[in-house]
Amino acid sequence: MDRHDLRWTMTELGFLGFPQAHRDEIELKMNADPDKFNIAGKKEFQGMKGKESIDYTIYFKKYDKVNAYHPYMYQATLPDIGRSQNFRIVQDAGFSLPDAFNLLHGRSVHKLVIDHQERKLRPYWFQLDLSGKDVHGNHPITKHQLDPQELSIGRELETRGVKEMLNPTKRVNLVLSLYYGNAEPVTIRNGDKDHQVFAAVFPKERSVKLLNSDGKELTVEAQRAMERKHLEPIAEQLTRSKRRGRGI
Repeated sequence: MDRHDLRWTMTELGFLGFPQAHRDEIELKMNADPDKFNIAGKKEFQGMKGKESIDYTIYFKKYDKVNAYHPYMYQATLPDIGRSQNFRIVQDAGFSLPDAFNLLHGRSVHKLVIDHQERKLRPYWFQLDLSGKDVHGNHPITKHQLDPQELSIGRELETRGVKEMLNPTKRVNLVLSLYYGNAEPVTIRNGDKDHQVFAAVFPKERSVKLLNSDGKELTVEAQRAMERKHLEPIAEQLTRSKRRGRGI
């Protein structure tokens, strides 16, 4: 086995978000010189209810033309909800393990894809169609191309009164995280109290939604109702004060 091939493989897996702890296992299996092999593991990500694991199996095969092993596919599984998907590992494209975590949760991931014919990068939002599966047991991958006029993440968050948008650094980090497909914790104001909810992008609906930890949407109407519920007692107190002042 060429040590350069091992370094290249570990670098590629690192870009895809896989732990480097598999190096010794991969080297051992490469030295055994099989046609194919796989390795398995798990990684934790921050979910909406705390730490959450994703299981994965990476598949390797030997390419005779270059006499080297390369990973060509991995399977990712969310054990808590029993949902799996196979992702191809291809040059200049493909999904990382963090992408897989978000896609398997039903969220959308923004990626730049090379258009080889026009030699340019094209932005797309990708999402799994969780309502069906193909003959291989995988959910179809859908994609949406939106321009800034159709969906402005920053404007949507400002409209919902997300406090993080008031801080330039937090604003940039929040918007970038949503492009990656994360459900990001954000703060909204309800009277004199702060409430934490989660923001996520739904490009098919051209919107950014606020969600509770169970993934249920906090609609604009529900948010306004929360605000009215807090303001009504204050308005009643002000009315009583005015009446007392007038001797009524």
